[in-house]
Amino acid sequence: LNWAVGFLNSSFNFQLILIVGLVSIACIGVFLLPSEIQNMLKARHAVFNPVAFITASFVHGGLQHLGLNLSAFLLSAFLLYFVNKKAGEQRFFFFSLLIMFVALPVVNYGILFYFGIYRSVEFGFGLSLVDGGLIGFTVPSLILYLKHKLEKFNSILFFTSMVLFTFSLVSLPYAGSFQLPLPVTCAILGFVFGVL
Repeated sequence: LNWAVGFLNSSFNFQLILIVGLVSIACIGVFLLPSEIQNMLKARHAVFNPVAFITASFVHGGLQHLGLNLSAFLLSAFLLYFVNKKAGEQRFFFFSLLIMFVALPVVNYGILFYFGIYRSVEFGFGLSLVDGGLIGFTVPSLILYLKHKLEKFNSILFFTSMVLFTFSLVSLPYAGSFQLPLPVTCAILGFVFGVL
């Protein structure tokens, strides 16, 4: 009981619980909406609509889809939060989470729209994109946790490496035989910037 009270007393811990709770409530609430409204919130691959690109993360096609996506989100968010907390980088974690919910979907669906990828699929939706971003965020979180052991640390090179690695992991599921060089190139560049 003392541990729970201590956990809730930290403002950052409360912010995490609030964010995770709001995301969970939003996903469940949208899941309960009529399918016509859900379709309006989904990203249409043939239509450039940044608002729908963001709202699509909260739409799920079935109970199993919702459960798996929320489970991955909750597990990743809590684990990565505590790794970043140990590194004293809670603000960096929250800023990165905001980017994953806002910028990542706009960039991802914008690229799919621009290049005409998946024209045969009408809608894009689900929390999987954010989950993929969180999984990609594991590497920079661990590096931040271990950065005191590194002699030289350049935050600009690190951020560039993080963005490239994350983009590589997020774009990999969409890479067909013609688009495979994009995630591979991003991974290689992410490694090079990381080494630098």
